[in-house]
Amino acid sequence: MRTKKVPGLEIKVPKGNAFDNPVYRIPDEVLLMFYQNGQFQKPQHEWGGRRPHMAVLFDDMMGSLLFTKGIRKLNKLTIFDRQLGQLEKGGDLGCSLYCLVQSYKSQAGGISKWIRNQATTIALFKTKNDKELQEIQEECFTIHS
Repeated sequence: MRTKKVPGLEIKVPKGNAFDNPVYRIPDEVLLMFYQNGQFQKPQHEWGGRRPHMAVLFDDMMGSLLFTKGIRKLNKLTIFDRQLGQLEKGGDLGCSLYCLVQSYKSQAGGISKWIRNQATTIALFKTKNDKELQEIQEECFTIHS
């Protein structure tokens, strides 16, 4: 065992390249901020205990490798995005995904049906393609009985 000395404290470290571990690269001044009354104190939560919100924005990705070769991974992410980041007290953080595209459907390299089916909100802007608009209407607004 090696010993790392901090004023008023000795930390025993296993042999080997343990000092290469990022934990042991924390400056002594930072460590001492959490050392009070002879014990290390837990850090205070940056947001007062509130859970952070995560989001990923995919902009102009049509025809990219993500929408062609990586589409299976992206499909999986859209299905399981709400279960990401399991929390100790139950629940999870989740992750909101935003896809910005010029074409709702495409022959290759467009938004897959898996992703379109997971959409909770769609913002449409002016389009001259009546056929595509009709397909969007049929896919999104069909009432199943």
